[in-house]
Order: sequence, then structure tokens, then C-alpha cells
Amino acid sequence: MKLISSLLERFRELKAKDGDLKEVVTKIIKEVTNISIPSESMSIRSGTVYIKTSSVEKSEIYLHKNEILMALSRNTGTGQSKIIDLR
Repeated sequence: MKLISSLLERFRELKAKDGDLKEVVTKIIKEVTNISIPSESMSIRSGTVYIKTSSVEKSEIYLHKNEILMALSRNTGTGQSKIIDLR
């Protein structure tokens, strides 16, 4: 029984790290583009951030993509996943 609880604890830790990473992405996008993206409207898979928002906001984010990615690489800790793309 202890093995199952330790496995579930690891999944809880992974979920918390994902939530923290979403908050960092949201903050950096707000700083760079002045667009507020709620963390609920984005998902992170395999180092790629998928954003669900209007096409106008996506275009603005895409225009500043390199600047956002550089800021993310500076601000993410060593324990967090590395973000390599925005979509």
C-alpha cells in the first residue's frame, strides 16, 4: 500500500510544478505583451505551451515569441520543465 501512495505523491508534485510553470508563463506574457492569459486556458506538453485564446491575441504573442521564450529560459528554475515553443 505504501508504494501506491508514494506513486500518487509523485503525480501531485508533478501537477504542482505544472501549475507553477503556467503562472510563470502567464506573468511573462503579461509583462511582454500586456495580454492577460488565464492559466486555465493554456496547457503544457513536451516543452510546448498551447494557448487557447483569440486569434488577435495569439498573433500578438507570436510577434513577441522569441522575447517570451528568452524570458522563460531565464526565469524557469532548474527543477522546472524547459519551454521550447509557444503555440
